[in-house]
Amino acid sequence: MEEVTIDNEMIIEEEAIEGLHLFGDKKEMTLFKHLNRTHTKIGEKMIKEWIRQPLIDKDKINKRLELVEGFYENSEIRLKIKNEELAIMPDLEKLIKGINKSDLESIVKLYEAVRISKSIKEELKEMNNKEIEKEIIEALERISEEMEKFEEMVVTLIDIEETKNHVFKIRL
Repeated sequence: MEEVTIDNEMIIEEEAIEGLHLFGDKKEMTLFKHLNRTHTKIGEKMIKEWIRQPLIDKDKINKRLELVEGFYENSEIRLKIKNEELAIMPDLEKLIKGINKSDLESIVKLYEAVRISKSIKEELKEMNNKEIEKEIIEALERISEEMEKFEEMVVTLIDIEETKNHVFKIRL
C-alpha cells in the first residue's frame, strides 16, 4: 500500500464528468462501459475511481501501463485467473462491511477469499513481471502472512466440508 496525495491525481468536477459522458445510464455508451472489463465489484469500483481521478504523475502512469502490459502479455494466465479465481471470489467490500455481523457464513467467505488470493498469487508469479511482483504479489504475500492465524482458526473451529453444502456450524 502507498500513501496517495492529491498531487498524483486529477480531480474531475461532477459537471465535467456529466458533460464528458464518462458514466451514464444503461443505454448510453460511456468511457466507463468501454473500459470496464472487470469481473468483480471491487474491480468495477477501481475503474470508476481511475476515471474520476486519473493519474497525472508520469512515473505512476508508466507503472500502471507496465502492470497492464504484464497482464496483456500473459493472456493465458490472466484468463485462468479471471475464469477460475475471480469468478468465485466473494464481493470483498460487501463482505468486509458485513463482517461485523460475525456470522459463520461471512467468516467462511472471508476464509475463501484468502484462499483464492493465495491461488491468484501463485498464478501471478508465473507471469515473471517485475511490476506485478512489486505491486501485487508482494501485497498478496503480506496479506497471506497476516491472515495465517485467521485461516488456522477457521479450519480448527468450522467444519469446512459442511460449508460446501451451505451448512455453517462449529466443530464439536
